[in-house]
Amino acid sequence: DLLWAATRKGAVRIDLSGATPACQVLVLGDGRPRTVYALALDRDGRLYLFGYDGAHRVDNPDDVRKPGARLRVVHFGIEDGLPSLEFNRGALLDAEGRLWAANNAG
Repeated sequence: DLLWAATRKGAVRIDLSGATPACQVLVLGDGRPRTVYALALDRDGRLYLFGYDGAHRVDNPDDVRKPGARLRVVHFGIEDGLPSLEFNRGALLDAEGRLWAANNAG
């Protein structure tokens, strides 16, 4: 009953289990809003955010609902082998568990 949405102000977690949906915005470590063009969850429940500054992996996305929780976020950029920093199309997890994300370099 959880839905993640990509927005111009970041990723939003929507809990649909109650009578009224509850929304929480995921804020990364520096606290700045980030445009998220695509997101994907892997088999281990980690959330990947794709935007104009590379990819971010959130290892504990469910902790966003806990007051004062610190999210474990890993940033991936060109130095990590990405062909580009701008991911502005879509992302998906294939049947083999591989994560694919479209960017301006392919």
